[in-house]
Amino acid sequence: MSWQSYIDNLKTPDQSGNVPVMEAAICGIASGQESVWVSTPGLAGITTEEIKKLAGDRSTFRQAGPYVAGMKCMLLRDQMDVESVYTLDLKTSKINDQSYSICVGKSNQG
Repeated sequence: MSWQSYIDNLKTPDQSGNVPVMEAAICGIASGQESVWVSTPGLAGITTEEIKKLAGDRSTFRQAGPYVAGMKCMLLRDQMDVESVYTLDLKTSKINDQSYSICVGKSNQG
């Protein structure tokens, strides 16, 4: 299965016709190899620096939230180091009068 097929699966409408995920990206976080493996157009602008910050030291996120694809975000919950959870929950600043939820997840292997 290609990485693109994972993104396609996330964007598949559910039984009621709702698309549960608007945008998605899969990134590599290995030190020195941080990169976007595949993404939808809305997250194509994720930078290496953003990946490093999301996967690294998050201690400043409460005071000065991270950026994801150039979008300023606010940290809602950091469970990136919690066994079997490994997620960050973020909320974007308003974009065209709307905020978006972002979930960043981590796995031990690609």
